[in-house]
Amino acid sequence: MVKKAAGIGGGAMGGGIAHLLAAAGIECFIKDVDSLFVDKAIAHSRAIFEKMVKKGKLEQSVAFEAQSRLRGGVEYDRSWFADVDLVIEAVPEILDLKRKVFVELEGLCSSKTILASNTSTLSIADMASDLKDKSRFVGLHFFNPAHVMKLVEVIYDDNTAADVVAAMMDLCGTIGKVPIKVRNAPGFVVNRILIPYMNEAVLVLMNSKVAVGEIDDVMHSFGMPMGPFALWDLVGLDVGLHASRTLEDAFGSRTPVPELLKFLVERGDFGQKTGRGFFDYTAGEKQVSAAVEEFVSGWQREHDINEERFVPERLMLVQVREALLIVAEDIASPKDVDAGMVYGTGFPARVAKGPLDYGENRLGWNNVGQLMRDYGKSVSADRYYLPANFDGLDSGPGIFVS
Repeated sequence: MVKKAAGIGGGAMGGGIAHLLAAAGIECFIKDVDSLFVDKAIAHSRAIFEKMVKKGKLEQSVAFEAQSRLRGGVEYDRSWFADVDLVIEAVPEILDLKRKVFVELEGLCSSKTILASNTSTLSIADMASDLKDKSRFVGLHFFNPAHVMKLVEVIYDDNTAADVVAAMMDLCGTIGKVPIKVRNAPGFVVNRILIPYMNEAVLVLMNSKVAVGEIDDVMHSFGMPMGPFALWDLVGLDVGLHASRTLEDAFGSRTPVPELLKFLVERGDFGQKTGRGFFDYTAGEKQVSAAVEEFVSGWQREHDINEERFVPERLMLVQVREALLIVAEDIASPKDVDAGMVYGTGFPARVAKGPLDYGENRLGWNNVGQLMRDYGKSVSADRYYLPANFDGLDSGPGIFVS
């Protein structure tokens, strides 16, 4: 049971995670190299508690008590770290930086301290490569904003002790999260399914006569919280490109990085945070970016474009494909795959309980198989195919998620 914790990194994610721990009765020390970020993290937590008090969701005395569990600094409090149950790292996604942090922590903490990373893209095996004891190392991938999003991916590999995984699954329940257990692999579960889906929308745009707004409108009407291009701009194209390259490095032509995405990032058009991405927000009213329209027009002049119609299945089959492959590779269970997409991306309940439930109970596996074959011929055999365990069109893949 975790009673005393520490967080490394006082940014948005680190501060949000520290708030969750404090709210659940866990004392937490926030360590950052800059006191400004420590102060911001503590102030962010206080603001969340104050908002809850104003809305009548929390008593003022309870908020004060919870907030008092947070402290921090720019130096390691050696007595605190020597006696801590859990440390969660949330520094920038730079592998060498994370390795350095965990080597420092291993020297400071007791042999019983669980060391966790909030990484969204990096291999936990790579991060733990310099540790003497890898059995207590685990991934805890929270989603932004951490105090709102319900999902946590609990990432383990062959070195991670089973009781460490179990303890982190229990911790997630204590802090009000929905955990899914995920074996270490590129993209884990959510990003591995979501990023190729978003990239497929970009590939549709580049290679069809369908506009940005139409694709977004169709997917929103289908039930998604927002269209893929609005989502790109919200997530940040720079962040998405980093994740996309990780997946392309791992899976090659099945998960290609679209040229349009690279082009926009090279321009510095990262989405909402820079004012331009797939949409332009600088005039006050959101409009499709002129740079996007110009790129697509030039691309289509140089390529044979013949797609005229867009339907949701064109993108949803990409989610189904990756979900099936994740199960086939024993990365996560069917139940956890679907739960990850519901709680991590807002997969619409009125459509299905997740991509596997959508494939099984909305489309039907026979139809999934036929559509994959059709798109494999007309679009890309590299991107539209089924895993080897998909045991024929009638029997489906042998998983029943309903």
